[in-house]
Amino acid sequence: GREALADNVSITDISAVSQIKLPNHLLKLNTKIENMGPIEKRNIPVELYLNKERVGQIVSHFQPERSKEFLFQVYPGKSGVIRGKLEIPRDDYALDDYQTFELTIPEQIACKVIANSQDDLFILRTILKSISGKDRFLDIELKTMSRIDQVYLEETDVLILQDPKYLSASAIESMKRFLGEGGSILWFAGKNSENIDSITSSNLKLPEFIGRVQLEGESYFSVEVQDRDNPILQELNLRDINSALPQVFIYNSVEKQSYQKMILSLNNGDPFLIEIPHSGSQIYYFTSPLDLKWNDFGIKGLLIPLIHRLLILSATDEMNTSMVEVGQSKYIKIKKDLINEKWSFVTPSGNRILVVPDYNREALIINQIHELGSYDVFAGDKFYTAFSTKLSPFEKPNLRAQSNQIMSILGKSRTVWINPDTDIMQTIAAQRHGKVLWRFFLIIAIALFMFESYLSRPRPDALKV
Repeated sequence: GREALADNVSITDISAVSQIKLPNHLLKLNTKIENMGPIEKRNIPVELYLNKERVGQIVSHFQPERSKEFLFQVYPGKSGVIRGKLEIPRDDYALDDYQTFELTIPEQIACKVIANSQDDLFILRTILKSISGKDRFLDIELKTMSRIDQVYLEETDVLILQDPKYLSASAIESMKRFLGEGGSILWFAGKNSENIDSITSSNLKLPEFIGRVQLEGESYFSVEVQDRDNPILQELNLRDINSALPQVFIYNSVEKQSYQKMILSLNNGDPFLIEIPHSGSQIYYFTSPLDLKWNDFGIKGLLIPLIHRLLILSATDEMNTSMVEVGQSKYIKIKKDLINEKWSFVTPSGNRILVVPDYNREALIINQIHELGSYDVFAGDKFYTAFSTKLSPFEKPNLRAQSNQIMSILGKSRTVWINPDTDIMQTIAAQRHGKVLWRFFLIIAIALFMFESYLSRPRPDALKV
């Protein structure tokens, strides 16, 4: 056992505020620092590093047994896997004085668009080329298919469907597998929604089609925000978002399920944009397509930033870089074309360990996680990804039971409490073999010998008589 630590300031949490991350955009990181000791700590520096460069520092003081939250705003500067570290000065418990982390910023998004005709592709082609820019941020593949019998999505991050007419059983299975592997779908529902059968709807968890609603003359439905805190709309810099939303003349009335989230709605309460969770990914379902006969979304300034954010959010897969507690297993998805590579990972102490992929699941299962810090994963000699470990919340030094509490549960006669300044080996040996008693008996023998010598000493008075 050990006494409560007098000097312990702990990093308890660090996380990105926004789920949408871009290399040249401001990134907000929220941190939480807690003083677990009984003394006030003053002038404590809290330092943030990205890719081994210090990008932020805060100096603060902490009251005993109180916590503070800090918000760092930084520019990542590049795409790919960003390595970070939050650090405070060393104290009595060093394991919670630093925390490493990783962030994933997409380098390029592979986007496949399927529509019924070239006319249906026009608006989407224009939007995606505008988003891609000179740096070719998007890898765009455009296809016209009146019937989707087969679809290959192995190298695709986001699939965009503009009012599909028919999906075969093979195409549905490909999309389900695509969603299960981390891909996302943007679905614009138009006049063909009434032809989507129940098998397709149930397999892809689409909302139930009720009917088509069309207004006459110059009447229209306005669009309203239902979930302003959704990452798609969060931090969207618009003075008046309502004026940037489209006017809708025709839409498909659908009934959403309880687990489906309505992000945008019409002013009559019907959904306009629904987020549908599916196999750990999402389908974003618009009840009105990108068609000027149905709505004026195509000429609204909100369209491009909204689609941009949808693509970023859909393509950002942080499963591989998410933190894992020390002692647990780490699951890492790997690409099919790399599955036969020689896989290895490097521990925080620098040891390289080979690992065999799970070929059925197309993943790495890393079980030897015993160190605190950042792990690097390699496919052959090429860096693949990285992840960090964190302490279990049960490892906090302030979560310690008192000796009398433990001994009352286990029984005092069967329990020996060992203090930090006690020789552990000697205590254990004494419990196993008994105490060494020869010194005790030797002292008693010497004492009795001296007592007997005193009693049998010669007395002159007795000799004269």
